[in-house]
Amino acid sequence: IHQDYLLADINQLNLEEILPKFDAVIVFDVLEHLTLEQAEELISKIENEPNIKFIAFRTPSVFLEQENYDENEYQRHLSNLSPNFFKNKGYLVYGVDGPSFLNIEGNLPRRTFSISKSIFSTLLRPLFLFFPTHSMNYLAIKVR
Repeated sequence: IHQDYLLADINQLNLEEILPKFDAVIVFDVLEHLTLEQAEELISKIENEPNIKFIAFRTPSVFLEQENYDENEYQRHLSNLSPNFFKNKGYLVYGVDGPSFLNIEGNLPRRTFSISKSIFSTLLRPLFLFFPTHSMNYLAIKVR
């Protein structure tokens, strides 16, 4: 279903020209790679486009340290928006990817997994839908 792809720095795109072409915008695993100012500006541009009827963001619930890897400077984590940021803007917010205490060690994603922790985390995922501040990541959704 996809025919055209665009590889670009989201901060360099002319979103005022691009966004009117869409009625839904899904931004997964992007906000944490922007500064707070850049993330808030992106969110504002998306929210201010009247044609967009569905908006979804997925991002970590806490700041996770991540430096460049694979020789890609854009992999660095620069900021974090709390689930309450989106709740205060009228989004429905759900926890995803299980509890953070099983997936995060300090400010770093846990790199080693045991089968028992993976099973336990998977079993707890439905419960953590309702506790986004304690989930590994969260999903913020707005339907207009």
